[in-house]
Amino acid sequence: MRKKNYDILDLYESYIVENYLIGKKNIRDIRNTIKKYGYDLFFKPIEKITEKNIKSCLESNDLIGKKKESKKLTVYLYILLNFAKKKSIIKNNPVSNILFKIKN
Repeated sequence: MRKKNYDILDLYESYIVENYLIGKKNIRDIRNTIKKYGYDLFFKPIEKITEKNIKSCLESNDLIGKKKESKKLTVYLYILLNFAKKKSIIKNNPVSNILFKIKN
């Protein structure tokens, strides 16, 4: 995993390879959810993804009235960006701040 500019798709594929026990349905759901509701982030370099970018995806017209889908997108992005943090691709997970604000 020593590539210069990772995007969510690269990260997703690396995550799936390293976590091979995830079921096929969940693998498909992660990809489809991010592709459908977080498409703006799909090919953006991980280092350039900010809290503002994530919030704009979560507040987009596609997710209005879809609380379950919004939560799924938030959790999937959190998982993938946490994976990137563990691999030292990014320093901080921007989704952490969003989840902390939701809990309080």
